[in-house]
Amino acid sequence: MNIESVKATDDGIDVKVKRNSGEANLVGLNFVVSNGENTEVFEVETDMKELATQTFSLDYDGLVQSVEVAPVLANDEGKEKVYDSIDVEELSLEESLTSLSVVSWWKMEGNAEDEVSGNDGELVGDTDCSVEGVYGKACEFDGDGDYINVGSRDNLQINGGVTQVGWVNMLNSDSSNLLTREGQEYDLRYSMFIRNGTITSQWYDGSSFSTINTDSVVTPYSWTQVAVVRESDGVTIKFYVNGESVYDDVM
Repeated sequence: MNIESVKATDDGIDVKVKRNSGEANLVGLNFVVSNGENTEVFEVETDMKELATQTFSLDYDGLVQSVEVAPVLANDEGKEKVYDSIDVEELSLEESLTSLSVVSWWKMEGNAEDEVSGNDGELVGDTDCSVEGVYGKACEFDGDGDYINVGSRDNLQINGGVTQVGWVNMLNSDSSNLLTREGQEYDLRYSMFIRNGTITSQWYDGSSFSTINTDSVVTPYSWTQVAVVRESDGVTIKFYVNGESVYDDVM
């Protein structure tokens, strides 16, 4: 039994399996999905024949680092036995992030390259991506025309649920953009920024703007993780600071 591919879907993951030659009475498969810390087992009934290929859809929600498959065989009396895993598929970093529907991840390790989908950024002005960050390097902006341009590919045209998250270290409490999708008139736009020291988000759906302000203050000279989540309903907005919920309401 060999795993040929593992692909993330909107409903979970699809695992494509090919059965090897052999006359054993296969009655099922057990899939073991791991996120690196925990595992979840999926028991699937199947009577795949020799050399057959089949894709199994698993209702799994979360990060996928590896998938194992173990055969379930039955003897002549019908007694079933689960055997040890006989194949494992290790996912790359890009594949693991894709399993979480991550569109882009800019690590800022000396540059603005996208680790997931090729939305590499161009450093503009005096942007410096060699300073020390929380984990490895970070990018520094002096407030005078510095920014990173990551383009406007189709996978950044997000009009449904979306999460924006990043680490920031402000030198003062002035207003500053963190992550913004800009566009021409009538284009979709969304942004996460600091306004007078507080976390703010703004959305434009092509006809009207919605701005959401929070009372959560980002402390200068301190690394802070900030996140804005717009749920798939398009109106529920959630803010998080260092993993703690600070806002949950509708626009």
